Amino acid sequence: MLLGIIEASLEAKQFDLAFQAAQKIEDEGDRSDVLWKIAEAAAEAGQFDLALQAAKEIKDSWDRSSVVGEIIIASAKAGQFDFAIQTAQEIKNTLDRLGVLKEISELAVEAGQFDFAIQAFNLAIQATQEIGYARTYSWMLLEITEALVEAGQFARVIKVTETIEDDYLRSQILDTIMAAKQEKEEQ
Repeated sequence: MLLGIIEASLEAKQFDLAFQAAQKIEDEGDRSDVLWKIAEAAAEAGQFDLALQAAKEIKDSWDRSSVVGEIIIASAKAGQFDFAIQTAQEIKNTLDRLGVLKEISELAVEAGQFDFAIQAFNLAIQATQEIGYARTYSWMLLEITEALVEAGQFARVIKVTETIEDDYLRSQILDTIMAAKQEKEEQ
């Protein structure tokens, strides 16, 4: 009976009603599956707060992390960069946080929202430095760098790059900036 109420609520886009019904499901696995569906449907409808609330109720940490990542990317695609960045900072797994911040930054560049792109880039740098073996994940930062440089954000990227503690990583990013700048000038 609960599943019928939840399905009808989802079809009617009454996500809060579906969420309330889902919390009454006794089987943890079934409840998590339903919460995942609710979170995805609410995110698709642009109700990111409710989607996040449902996702946080999922017991399995791997599933919860996957759904939260999906919600963050959906919110960034919808132009809700404040929400996306704020929520990304709550991700405890540094590698997951880094991956999501990379995507947010690239989406912000595509949208011409360079302040958000730089903010996410800066947080991605911090996440990389938390890892302790930043060079392994430098490709993520280099991809963000390339996107920002292609958008003409040379000075801003250089300023953020100055905060990188790892000399090798900083020089890699500066080399990427210079190569992209030279290529842009040759065009």
